[in-house]
Formats: sequence, structure tokens, C-alpha cells
Amino acid sequence: MRIRLIPPDTPKPIVITAIVLFFMFLATGLAATVHLAIEYPHDSPVLPLLFFIALAVAAFYCVVYIWQLMKKSAFRASVMHGQKVYQEQGFCRNLADMYATMPYPQEQESLIHCFLLSMAEEFEESERALNMLDQTHLLMRPFAMAATIRLRSYFLTGHLDKAERLLKNSAEKIEAAYEMKPDFLEKYYPFLDDAMEYYIIAADRALQRDEHEAAESYRKKALFRISLRDPADTALMPQILDIRRMFALGQLEEAHEAENALRGAIMQYPGITQPHRDDLLRMLAQSRLAARQFVTRNDASVQGRILPDAIEAHYYGETPDTADTSSLTAM
Repeated sequence: MRIRLIPPDTPKPIVITAIVLFFMFLATGLAATVHLAIEYPHDSPVLPLLFFIALAVAAFYCVVYIWQLMKKSAFRASVMHGQKVYQEQGFCRNLADMYATMPYPQEQESLIHCFLLSMAEEFEESERALNMLDQTHLLMRPFAMAATIRLRSYFLTGHLDKAERLLKNSAEKIEAAYEMKPDFLEKYYPFLDDAMEYYIIAADRALQRDEHEAAESYRKKALFRISLRDPADTALMPQILDIRRMFALGQLEEAHEAENALRGAIMQYPGITQPHRDDLLRMLAQSRLAARQFVTRNDASVQGRILPDAIEAHYYGETPDTADTSSLTAM
């Protein structure tokens, strides 16, 4: 078992400062001990020497743990501020970049940054930031968030082969992590709910494979996560899941009608901010992607990525080549 003298996430400049301070106290202690030995030759220098060594060690750890305390306090403040920004602006680049500009960002901050970029549909930036993170030693819960970030990116940008491989290799580990620790932090925050994102996508994929029992299980878990949110989300998000289910089952006409009706309900829902409304509308538009596998499976003429507008164009008899696919950011 490896014994760590200091927390592994302590930045190098802090460690260097602590070491310098340690040797300063140690040198001062040695000089004072020599002076005392000369002044009082009959007294043992051991106790003064031990005192100054203990003082040097205490100075070293004071620097390290004061930094850790300040870092934790700053992170708590950033989470509270992030909650406020989310309420005011929804998922956006500004919210994500809060966790990239923190001094000496560590694994936790980096994962949050990547997740929020993904939620803002900045998929290329999210992938780039995730690749910069050392993922070889991630514990189960951070691994689950990292995997969900990739899964969301693959699913929303049409890389279904990559999504399938990820689910095949990691689904059990991801789901075990979410069962043990549903919330990424110690407290639930709606803007950091990667578990809900995973369950929604997993339900879509299960329906597309005609695994209805598994899909219902994922749906119930997603609905529970939704129940923790504000009244607007608890009223509107379950309806979005219903529409995703229609698309996944190939009920395109019913899904289209329900989508139009829900879009109107979102626009008229009282008491929510425009960014919140935009996030719900974006989530509603993404529900069309659940039909992509169905359309591809039932029409050999449909090839490549089928984004929301392409599915609608296909529904009206147009071709993907003439459809506008700019409504969803893609890699």
C-alpha cells in the first residue's frame, strides 16, 4: 500500500512553497540549536532540535492544508454561483467556462467543465477537454460521468457505432456507479445531473433494440431524477420523454403532433426564464434523434447522420440532402 505524505491533487507550486518553508524553519532551528548548545553546553540539544523539526513539519502541512481548505471553499462557492448562472442563463458556454478558469483545476472541476460543454452542445470542445484529462485512474463515479459525456456526444452527433461500443463495454460499470452515487457531488444540482442524461439515452437505445422492459426501467429512473427538479421540469420533461418514446418506436406522426403541442405549452408555461425555456425546447428538438435508428432501419435511402430537421424532412417526403440540419450543433 502506497503511503501519500500529501494529497495527490496538491499543485506543484504549493508543494514547492511548503518545502521551502520547511527548510527555512529547519535551518533556523538548527542555527538556534547550535547557539543554545554553545550558550548552555551542559544542557542537551535534543529537545530544542526536536521542537524546531516539529515546527518545520507543522509549517509544511499548514501550507498544504490551508491550500486544500481554500480550494474546497472556492469550489463550493463556484457550485453555488454555477447554480445561479444556470437559473439565469441555462446551459451555456459561460457556465461551462467557470470551471475551466479556476486556479489549478483538478479532476472534479475538469469533468464538470466537459459535462457542461456537452450540455451546451459544444461537442468538439467537450471532446477536446475530455481528452486532456487523465482518465486512466478514474474512480467509478467520475468514470460514469466521463462515459456519459462521450455517450451523449456520440448519440447527438450520429456516431451510433461508437455509442454502441461504449455501451457494450461500459454499461454495467456506469449503471453500478449511478446506483451507488446518483449525484456527482454530495448534493443534488439539476445542472450537474449526468445520471438523468444517461438514463434518457439508454432508454432510447433500448427501445430502438426492442428491449421494452429495459427501456421502461431506464425511463422510471429518468423520471425519478426529473422529480427532483423544479415544477416546470417536472411538468414538461416527462412529456418530452413520451415524445422520445414515440420517435424511438417509429410513431412519427403521433410524435410530430405531440411535439408541436408541447412546444406551444413550453412557450406559454408561466414563471420560467427564457434560457430555461430554450433548454426545454432544445431537449424537445433532440427527442427527434431517438427516431434516427428507426428511420435508418426502415428506409435504405436514408444514410449518414439524421439530425432533427432531417427526420422531419423525411417524414414529409423530402430527402436528407435537402433538409436543414443546422439546428443541432454537431461534431
